[in-house]
Amino acid sequence: MSENNKKLIFSLIGALVVTFLCGKGLFRRFDIMMQDALYQKRASVPGDIVLIGIDEDDIKKYGPYNTWDRNMIASVLDKLAEDPDPDHRPAAVAIDALYAGTTDPAADAHLAKAAEKLGNVIVASTAYFGTDIRFGSDSVVVDTYSVVNYEEPYDELKKVTTQGHINTMSDDDGVVRHALLYVEPDGQRVYSMAYQAANMYAKKNGYSIAMPPINERGQYFVQFIGKPGDFSDGVSIHEVLDGTVKPEFFAGKIVMIGPYAAAFQDSYFTAIDKSSRMYGVEIQANIVQYLLDGKYKETVPDYIQLMVLGLVCFAFFYFCNNKKLRVSVPLLALFLLMGIGGSLMLYSGGYITHAVWIPAGVFMLFIITVASHYIRAAIADSIRVSEAAYKGTVKLLDMKGE
Repeated sequence: MSENNKKLIFSLIGALVVTFLCGKGLFRRFDIMMQDALYQKRASVPGDIVLIGIDEDDIKKYGPYNTWDRNMIASVLDKLAEDPDPDHRPAAVAIDALYAGTTDPAADAHLAKAAEKLGNVIVASTAYFGTDIRFGSDSVVVDTYSVVNYEEPYDELKKVTTQGHINTMSDDDGVVRHALLYVEPDGQRVYSMAYQAANMYAKKNGYSIAMPPINERGQYFVQFIGKPGDFSDGVSIHEVLDGTVKPEFFAGKIVMIGPYAAAFQDSYFTAIDKSSRMYGVEIQANIVQYLLDGKYKETVPDYIQLMVLGLVCFAFFYFCNNKKLRVSVPLLALFLLMGIGGSLMLYSGGYITHAVWIPAGVFMLFIITVASHYIRAAIADSIRVSEAAYKGTVKLLDMKGE
């Protein structure tokens, strides 16, 4: 077999091994870290989303949240609806809190009446997921992502509001990178609160938002632009109620009301900042802004990425195999830059790729080429030494024979 054919075969084997390992998830954790670092970039937060936080100051002023009746939030809605001119009111109001079941009839009626008066209120519902087993005539279907329970607002409030689910979906490592567009309890599609808020705001301003690309579970990638605290203007419930913040401040904006204190245990690690938790209402605000921007990202299918990875690894291994470091090191740097730069270019065009596959793949092959080069060199030196020793021994024997 010719030397070139051997080189082709070794390059093909090396590329196939690396591609197989990447496809099996060898670099999964590192890949996720790289994607977060490359794709999640902090940006200036627009002023069309305002948070009204239920914070520590509110708890000090009004007592523990679980002692509040529904008159409290109803009074906030009354404040937001003080101006009779719709153009001087918020474009949408989303309340990131669940009002399931009835409580005090007067308080329940007050909240429903205040929401009806404002006319653009979105209230929360929540789905609970589990395993559902359905038996057919000749098959058994096991659905591990089925809605097994669903909570929604009490009837009086539901009739005068828009509902949006508030399920926050963390990845396997406990970090939020995706949002759930809708849930389907009993076959009824309920969109997320973030989508409802963005859609309501867009319609108010004369345009519509496009649907994000979703996976088989209805989830879509989210590019965060704000870190914890970035969307907050420091507005609290009590500042709205006592008139410190005037109703006109909220005119034409998306107002999101929700827990903003550690005691609520409604905070999560997100892809943009894994060192500190972000409150659920801030996550909602990031998702709303992502939907309004409409610059959606779609994951390139793995089989396409694996094909490209295999070709790149084959080319790298073929050109670097048995080369000296002054040749292989620049080639390694070039392929690393191409891999990372290519991922960034594709991302700017709306496509998500495994940013670490090509860099990790070519680096593995670089280590193999360097190791094989030195092994071959060591073997060659050993053979030369052995041959020299053999020739010396033969010569010595010849001399003795004479």
